[in-house]
Amino acid sequence: DYSPTNIGEPRGLLVEGRAINTLLNSQRIDSAAGGWFFGGSGTRVTTPNYSTGPDGVALSATRLQLSQNASLKQLGGTNGTNNTVSVWAKSNTGSNQNMAFWTGSAASNKVITPQWQRFEAVVNFASLTAFDFYKPDAGDCDISIWGAQLELGSGASSYIPTGASQVTRNQDDCYISGTNFSSWYNPTEGSLFIQWTGGSGLNLSDGRSYTLLNTSQTNQMFEGSSFGLNVYLNSFQAQIGNGLGTGNSAAKVVSAFKQADFATSVNGSNAVVQSSGSIPLLVDRLSIGSNYLNAASFKFACIKQIKYYPTRLSDAQLKSLSTP
Repeated sequence: DYSPTNIGEPRGLLVEGRAINTLLNSQRIDSAAGGWFFGGSGTRVTTPNYSTGPDGVALSATRLQLSQNASLKQLGGTNGTNNTVSVWAKSNTGSNQNMAFWTGSAASNKVITPQWQRFEAVVNFASLTAFDFYKPDAGDCDISIWGAQLELGSGASSYIPTGASQVTRNQDDCYISGTNFSSWYNPTEGSLFIQWTGGSGLNLSDGRSYTLLNTSQTNQMFEGSSFGLNVYLNSFQAQIGNGLGTGNSAAKVVSAFKQADFATSVNGSNAVVQSSGSIPLLVDRLSIGSNYLNAASFKFACIKQIKYYPTRLSDAQLKSLSTP
């Protein structure tokens, strides 16, 4: 994945679960495009192909001009459950402007700056399955918008472009198995370094940045569930270290594993050590960004680096490697 604001800057390997953007014409957010229509009163103008979007493509963003109580809207969403609406926006006037996501029952106010930012709001539709880009206060609003998305869940995944129909992105399966794995993995001891940044705000504490496992999932070691290191052999042998789970957070996590000798360090902390527990000996694959056998375990993060050492590094080495 690449930064949408610093064009060409790599953010790392983005690993995400399945998601559906239910909005139509998410790239052309225009009253003349299918799915979009005006609401409210006053000035309501859309100008497609107006400015360069956060993707760096010339004229990919739409200009949206609204006066108080006017809106641009589209039907969508699922009743009775959380939906997340998101869009990239920036002010066209050089100063901050107010904008809101309106869901028919409440407004989520946003301050649109002259720099591209992604804005999101979690909404729970009651009976009216529609949302608006809405001008909540007096004065005119003149902004550029790009990449509208509406999806199930309590957080925005990466942008999924749509046209005349909704689009599904399947879950990512990123793993190493067979001789590609066994040729370098030491089953009796080792250490693993991983660096990630939160990509979406979804499932970061429960999701896994990596999992060493077997197909029956009886042998596992992973970072996630709010721990730097989880060791599982038919039952949990160790759960140690404080993991990070907030949206857009970042972490360097280094863990070591050996029979009755487990340790982990997060962001330069002193290594947390446990001198008991059995090491899973039947691990036969590495899943990056998830336990790919379980769709609920995706980290929804950008994996910047991953390194493996076929030995149990010292506690001092763990701390040094994890220091930001």
